[in-house]
Amino acid sequence: MPTRTASAGQVTAGIQRDSEGKPLRFTLTLGRETLFLDPGLPWIKADTYKWVTRGLIEQPQSFHVHADGTLEINGEKLSLDAPDATRRLETEINKHHDLPAPSHADLRQTTAVSPTPHPPVSDRVVFHVKLDRFGHLAVDCHAGAEKTGTGLRGLPSLVHNGLMLPPGQFHVDPLQRHVEIDGVRFECSEAGARELETALNARYAPKLADSSETPIEVRENPASPSGFDLRFVTTHAGARFEVKGHLDQEKLDILQDPAKSNLLKPGMLLRLVPPLLFVRRRRPDGGEERVPELPDLDYLRATAAQLKEFLNHPLLRRGAGPVSNAAAAATAGAAEVVALRVGRNPQNRLSLWLESVTRQGEVVENCAFTHHNVTELQHRGLFQPHLDVTLSLDHQTLGVLNQETHQEEKLVVNLHSPEEDLARASQMLTAALRPPPPGPPPSAEPLPETAGAGVPAARTQEAPAAPASQSEPPASPAREPAQTPLAVSPSPPPPAPSPSPAPPAVPSAQGTATPPVVAPPPANREESAVSDTPPAATDSTAADADAAAIFPVADPSTTLEQVFRTLAERSGLAVQDVLLSLPPAFTDRRFEVLAFSGQPIEEMQELRAEDFAGFYLTHLGDERVLLVYANRGRRVEFGVQRCELQISVAADPDEFHGPGLLGLAQDAEGTFVFVVRPEFRAWASGRERVYAEAAARFATPAEALAAAETLAWIWPSLEVEPPASEPERKAENEN
Repeated sequence: MPTRTASAGQVTAGIQRDSEGKPLRFTLTLGRETLFLDPGLPWIKADTYKWVTRGLIEQPQSFHVHADGTLEINGEKLSLDAPDATRRLETEINKHHDLPAPSHADLRQTTAVSPTPHPPVSDRVVFHVKLDRFGHLAVDCHAGAEKTGTGLRGLPSLVHNGLMLPPGQFHVDPLQRHVEIDGVRFECSEAGARELETALNARYAPKLADSSETPIEVRENPASPSGFDLRFVTTHAGARFEVKGHLDQEKLDILQDPAKSNLLKPGMLLRLVPPLLFVRRRRPDGGEERVPELPDLDYLRATAAQLKEFLNHPLLRRGAGPVSNAAAAATAGAAEVVALRVGRNPQNRLSLWLESVTRQGEVVENCAFTHHNVTELQHRGLFQPHLDVTLSLDHQTLGVLNQETHQEEKLVVNLHSPEEDLARASQMLTAALRPPPPGPPPSAEPLPETAGAGVPAARTQEAPAAPASQSEPPASPAREPAQTPLAVSPSPPPPAPSPSPAPPAVPSAQGTATPPVVAPPPANREESAVSDTPPAATDSTAADADAAAIFPVADPSTTLEQVFRTLAERSGLAVQDVLLSLPPAFTDRRFEVLAFSGQPIEEMQELRAEDFAGFYLTHLGDERVLLVYANRGRRVEFGVQRCELQISVAADPDEFHGPGLLGLAQDAEGTFVFVVRPEFRAWASGRERVYAEAAARFATPAEALAAAETLAWIWPSLEVEPPASEPERKAENEN
C-alpha cells in the first residue's frame, strides 16, 4: 500500500538548550515558524501558527508535555536525553494516514477529468469534491463568481453562510477517513469523492439568489431618528454578514467600507447630513466631487421605496443594473395606474375591495381594502411623496395626510357605508396617486359589474354643481372634512374691555412644577361678546366663523408678544429682562423670563434645565420672537416660521413648519390651554398625554369656544356670561 512522503512540507524537530548546554524543551520548525513545546501546554495552544487548521500537518492523536520536558505523542514517550528523540519526534509529527490504492478505472477516470473545475452554468450552487495532498476530502463551493474551499470539518460553515442546505444528520470521522451525511457514508477515496460531489449537487445545493433581488433594504421605522431602518447582507472571506439597524452614519460607514462590505462601487461615499442624504465620488487627488446623476435626497420627505431605489442606483451599487431595471419597470407600472376604486365584491362580502385601473381602463390589481394592502401601495411608491395614505387597523378609517401643509382628510368607510362614501374614498385615493405620464386621459365611463371582482365603479370626476336654489345636505358625522387654516375676518374683532388687575398669584411651595393660577377678568353682562349658549360643536362652519372673528391671526409675532405680556400682567410675577449667551451659537441675546419659582436666571443652562418651569420670550432680532413654555423637562416653543415640541431636555425636538399659536387660556385645574391652528392640533394629537403631565394641552378655536365657560381667558380677552341663577331666570320669565 503506497504511503505519502512529506519532503516539501517536512516539520523538523529540535531541542532548545540553555547557556550550559542543558536541554530545556522540544521545538518544531516549519519554514520560518517555530513552535516551543512547553510543559503543561496542550496541542491546541502549542499550535500557535495553526498548522493543523491550514492543513499542513495532522493533529496528534495524543499529546502531553511533562514538567521535565518529556513528550508523549501518539503513544510514544520521548525524553530530552534520548539520542534519537528528535528523529522519532519528526516521524510522529509528520505521520499521515495511508492512501488507498487506486484502481485502474479510478486512474483512467482521474486522467480523463480535467483538474480545473468549470464555472457553474445553473442557477444553483455547484460543488466540486477532490482529494487534497493529504488524502482528505476537500470541497470547492462555487456561488456565482465566488469560490469557497473547505474541508470536511468546514461543511457546517457552508450551511451557516447559506451555501449548503442543512442536512438532517452529519458526522465526520475524527481521523477524517470518511464522512456520514444523512446516513450515507462517503469514504476518503476517488470513488467517495465522486459520490459525495453527486450527492451535494443533487440534494444540498441551494438556489442562487435572483440577481434582480435588492441587497439593500429600507423600511420605515418611526422609532429611528431618521425614520428608516437599513438592512443588507454582504459576503466577505467566504462568510455572510448581516447588518441591520437604524439608518445612521455608522451603518453607512459599514456599507461604504471595502473591508466590510462589497456592495458599493469603489470610491463612492455616503454622507448623512440631516435632512439630506448625498453621494460623493472620491477623486484621484483625494478630494470629493458630486455625482450629477445622484442629486442630494431629502430623506425626511422621501418614502422607503424612494430611498431604497436611491441606495440601489446602478451608479452607486455593484451589479445593480437588473435591480434598476426592475425598479424602473415597477415605477412605470405604478405610473400607468390612473385610478383606485373602492367597492363591494359579491364573491366576498366580508370586506371591501380595491381595484387599480390603468389608462386603458384595465384592472391590473384587485385586492381587499385592508390596512396591509394600503400600506403596501404606499411602500411601492404609488402615491405622491408628500402624501401619507393610511388605513386604520380596523380597516375603516381612511386618512390622507399632506406632510407639507400638515392637513389631513379622514373618511370612515365600512361594509354598511352608502355608495356616496365609497365614491368619496375612491376620489381620495385617486387624487393621492402620482401624476400619470403624458398620454390620452382615462375613460370616464365606469367599468361593467363583471370586470375584476365585481367592484362597482366610482366616478373619478367631480359631480356637477347643484343649482343655487337647492340646499346642500348636512355633512355626514362619520366623515371629517379636511382641516384648513382659519380665515382672517375682513372686519376687525370687537374691542375687548380692559380687564381689572387681578391679585398676584402665589407660587406653589412645591417648587416649579405647579403653574400659577391666572384669575379671570370680571364678567360684564352688558358688554359680553359671547352669548349664553356656546356654539354647537357639530356646526364647524359657524365655529370657524366665530373663531375668525375672535382670534386675530394676521400677525403671529404680535400674537406671541401679546400672550406673554398679558400673562405677565395677569399672573403678577416679575418679568426678568436678561441677556444670555450660548457660544458659539449666539451672544448677548435678549430673553424675557417669567419663572414660576421667582428665582433669578443668570445662565442659558438654567432655562434649558429640567427643573425650570415658566414662560420666556426670545428676541431673535428683526422683530422676530419665540414664545417658550417649559415645565418638568417638557418644552413647547411657538414661532412665526416653525414650532417645536420637546418631551425632555435630552430628546430631539419635533418640528412643525409654520405658525401655530392663536391664544392662551387656563382651566380650573391650572392647566394652560394653548389655542392653536387646526393643522397644528392634528400634528400634536399623539403627544398630548406627555404634555398633560406638564400642565399643558392644545385645543382648536372651535374646541376652545365650546368650552369657553370653563376657561379663564388670558389672550385674547374673552368674557363669557356666567349662567343665571334660578331666581334671575324666574324674574326674566315673569317679565
